[in-house]
Amino acid sequence: MLDLNFVRENLDAVREALRARYFPTDALDRFVEQDAERRRIIAELLEATRERLDDNDGHGFFEALGDSVVTGPTLTNVNDFRAIVIDGQSTGDTR
Repeated sequence: MLDLNFVRENLDAVREALRARYFPTDALDRFVEQDAERRRIIAELLEATRERLDDNDGHGFFEALGDSVVTGPTLTNVNDFRAIVIDGQSTGDTR
């Protein structure tokens, strides 16, 4: 398996290696196109992330992804903390 960075940086060498092994090189062309599209989408997502987080809008960001998690019974994330305190000493009473 080849490292993606190696393929990106050595397209001609990879193309020649494919030809030497009688593999079609059109798959490499498709890789280049799809890799460029993937990198463009990632850059857009990162920019959108920066914008949302700069506006302190983490909820809007995750909601747009469909990954929003709303916690707590009041759905406000304010004072939704519950604790159970257990005394560490045993009295032997099993009631």
